[in-house]
Amino acid sequence: MSIQDEIAESENLRQLTDPPHPPAKVSVSKWDKYLDYQSSQLEKTRGHLMIVATVIASMAFQAAVNPPSELWKNDSQEKVCTAGMIRDTITNKGVNPHTHQLKLCDFGSAKVLVKGEPNVSYICSRYYRAPELIFGATEYTTAIDIWSTGCVMAELLLGQPLFPGESGVDQLVEIIKVLGTPTREEIKCMNPNYTEFKFPQIKPHPWHKVFQQRLPPAAVDLVCRFFQSSPNLRCTALEACIHPFFDELRDPDTRLPNGRPLPPLFNFKAQELSGIPPDIVN
Repeated sequence: MSIQDEIAESENLRQLTDPPHPPAKVSVSKWDKYLDYQSSQLEKTRGHLMIVATVIASMAFQAAVNPPSELWKNDSQEKVCTAGMIRDTITNKGVNPHTHQLKLCDFGSAKVLVKGEPNVSYICSRYYRAPELIFGATEYTTAIDIWSTGCVMAELLLGQPLFPGESGVDQLVEIIKVLGTPTREEIKCMNPNYTEFKFPQIKPHPWHKVFQQRLPPAAVDLVCRFFQSSPNLRCTALEACIHPFFDELRDPDTRLPNGRPLPPLFNFKAQELSGIPPDIVN
C-alpha cells in the first residue's frame, strides 16, 4: 500500500482511481483523479497574484497542515511527503476556484523517513527545494516540507516564485540573495561536509524590499519562520497552524470573497491531535 493510499481519506488529497484502460506493457496501478478546475481567480498579471488576504491565508494554512507530517511521528519513523506535493497546491488544477480548497497530489517520491537510513537528496521541484537538499544532504527531516510550504506562501504573496533558480547552484544563489550567506553553523546543520567551503559574504535582503508592498507583520513573521537555513530552527506544521497570521481563519464569521464559507480547515483526526496540549486544540 502506498502512502497516498494510507492517507487517502484526507479532504485535501486528490483521490486515486483505477485506470479505465491500462496501456499494454506499462505498469499502472492507480491514477490521480482529474479535477477540472479553472481557477481564474489565481491568474497572474504582471507578477501580481490577484487574490485577497483571506484566500492567501486559507491556502497557506492548508498547505502547512496537509499532510501534517510532523503530527504523524512515532518512535522510529515519520511519514513525510516530499517531491511534487507542495508544488501541485499552487497549480490551476489543484485549487477549486469556488471553495478555495486545495488538492494535493503526486506522491511518487513520498516515503517513510527512518533514522539512520540515508535518503535521496535530489527530490522536490527546484523552486521549492530546501537548502539542505541543494547541499546534498541525505539525512533530512520533515523540515524540508516546511521550507516548501514557505515557498508556496511566498509565491502567493508575490505572484511569482521567490527562488526561481535555473539550476541547483543557481537555486542556492537565489536563496542566499534573500537570506544572506549562511553561517558556518547553519551550513553544518544542512551538511557538515561543506563547513570549510568559502562562500561570498552576502547580507540578507530586508523582507519589506523582497515583497515590495506593505504586508501584515504577522505574514512577514511567518515567512521568516519558514525560511530558516538551519532545518531545526524552522517552525513545525503545528507552530505554523497556530500562528497569528491565521487568526482570521479561526473566526467563525470569516467568509471567502464570494460569500461562501471557508473550506474545511480544522477537521483534524484523533491521530493527528494526539499529543497536542488541550489548550492548543481548543
